[in-house]
Amino acid sequence: MAFGEKGAVSKWWLVPAAFVAVLLVLAVVFINSDMYIGMMSTKTPKYELGEHRGAAVCGTCHSKIYKEWLGHSRHAVATTNESFLRTRDYVEGNLFLGMMMGEESCYACHGIKGGAEGINCEICHGPAAPGLSITQLHETTYRPDLSAMKEKDFCAKCHELFPPLMSPYSQWLESKAAEEGLTCQGCHMAPVDGIAYHGFDSIMHNPGIYEDDLVLRDINLTFPNISMVVENRIKGHGMPSGGPSRVLVLEISVTDDQGKELHKVVDTFYRKFELYPEMLGSMPSAVVIEDTTLKSLEARAMSYALPAKIEGKMRKAAITLRFYDVADQYQGNIEKAHWISGPVVTAELELR
Repeated sequence: MAFGEKGAVSKWWLVPAAFVAVLLVLAVVFINSDMYIGMMSTKTPKYELGEHRGAAVCGTCHSKIYKEWLGHSRHAVATTNESFLRTRDYVEGNLFLGMMMGEESCYACHGIKGGAEGINCEICHGPAAPGLSITQLHETTYRPDLSAMKEKDFCAKCHELFPPLMSPYSQWLESKAAEEGLTCQGCHMAPVDGIAYHGFDSIMHNPGIYEDDLVLRDINLTFPNISMVVENRIKGHGMPSGGPSRVLVLEISVTDDQGKELHKVVDTFYRKFELYPEMLGSMPSAVVIEDTTLKSLEARAMSYALPAKIEGKMRKAAITLRFYDVADQYQGNIEKAHWISGPVVTAELELR
């Protein structure tokens, strides 16, 4: 006989049973929620898993493409570059982000965990299935799939993440490039000598990549104000266009006759987000806290006040645009940068 009045069966077991029932109901609701679906989506690889033979195998025939990818592309170091490693470690070390996303969400786009090639040929084109010759693979898989790879949204499966957190594709949809039918591939993979370019150039490997795309003009000094126009002539997206790791920085250095720096101005173009998931609803919230990025085809007038104490001592103002790489968790704090580019755009104003 259970606890309770004599002759009566106790109902003590109803409390834990009810608790378990509530948990089961909540679990069912959760796995059908946008939050759970979004969480699973981030963890699902955006490429076909399987045995990858490596880019060098493809390079035996496609040597030009292989050299472009290896020597120029950030894809080649997608799982080994410092921005990725720092952000992955942060996600894993953060209780909330670790549970909701985990390192699986990082490798879902950046390439196979433990691999040293990042986004290699097989990530985009599909693995070289064992048992098939190279000729068979091309006839059955690679050539038929080329049409799908040319679709406008092909790159978006990785280059669009919880917009506006990472939103190059959304930006493109509203851009002049989209109006003109110029896709991501049409610009970033424009043919060279009749073959689609696979270098996917970045500022890290090609310092001249933004020549004529980022412009400093109309520089003027009417003391105490120095003013200029900073222009983004890219038709397809803003600058910077990706997540919070890349920051465009404007630096103004004012010097005297001896070249001694009298004053320095530093301004940043970036987006800052609320990165944590919401308790309910979509995941993550991706709320924009601050957005100073240069929009596509934007020409922005900038003006800065100089200190009165340097009046009459100034001889030159050197103006520079450059990029800083900052791990995602530092949200544009350039003091935490682990990489700084050389000058991308420079201009000088002589004050004699």
